[in-house]
Amino acid sequence: MLPARVPSNPDLDYTANEPSVLDDLPAALDPASFDTSSELVPIVRRATYTFDGRSGVGEELVIATGVDTSEWRSGTLVVVVHDLTGWSSTAGLRVQGHSISLVPDDPERTFAAETTFVSGFTISATTLPGCQVRAFAFVGPQAEVRLVFDQGAVEATGGQTLTLSVYLLGRR
Repeated sequence: MLPARVPSNPDLDYTANEPSVLDDLPAALDPASFDTSSELVPIVRRATYTFDGRSGVGEELVIATGVDTSEWRSGTLVVVVHDLTGWSSTAGLRVQGHSISLVPDDPERTFAAETTFVSGFTISATTLPGCQVRAFAFVGPQAEVRLVFDQGAVEATGGQTLTLSVYLLGRR
């Protein structure tokens, strides 16, 4: 009977002090070569909201306030719609960004700009799950993100549910 054949393996006797084939690979990427002038701020992650279905009713919900944007020169609002159920044909939701200022001398008040820095997306019954991105050029010292819901003329038979994620990406 012949002995079993053992395949040859050049690394069987390898020790850490000997050179290896891995020494021929390029060095890892230098972390300094990545752009550090951007900042991703998660506002909400996969949050579920239910809105009233009565006709003519509007709702506004602040989902983030006081996001420090003082060093940003531009940015992007990213909205990911995960799920949308029970929406009537006239219901709509806007995701908006507002420039605000929180003043230490008057902590009870939020001073908001008259207009939005990004008039976000309108999410409706025809919106499919996916990602929507909207760039903006200027922010203020702080930002506030709002969900603005409008039922419209057609009343819903029940609550209208939306699951979404919202992020702000700022560039210095």
